[in-house]
Amino acid sequence: DRDAPSQPMLIVQVVAREDLPNGKASSPVSIRIHLRDMNDNPPILPAIAPLTIQAGNSRRKIAQMNATDIDEDDSIRYRILHVSNGGKRTFYVNPSTGDVEVLDRVLAGDSYSITIVAMDNSGAASQTILEV
Repeated sequence: DRDAPSQPMLIVQVVAREDLPNGKASSPVSIRIHLRDMNDNPPILPAIAPLTIQAGNSRRKIAQMNATDIDEDDSIRYRILHVSNGGKRTFYVNPSTGDVEVLDRVLAGDSYSITIVAMDNSGAASQTILEV
């Protein structure tokens, strides 16, 4: 695996030597070894401060999830795992962008805890709770 601080490429020198007393040795040969990245790290979702949103019934973006993954060429998908107070159909997270939207009517004083999961290509995941 080549996660930081590892190098993406190693160069080693090889010398062949006869297995005899005072055996002759070849000239050194450099070999380049390219390391591939393993998908062994989960995406990390940062904590988000609680949000206050206005009451209303218009569709609107309220937050954006921004998970990071140190694995190379790893795509991250988002989904809502749970919403408290029966609000599962009230909120939506775009699987690709992480945009969190209100879809339905929200009344003054309503509060929700939205559990959002970020998952990478290997199925490794992390989650955060968005308090609205």
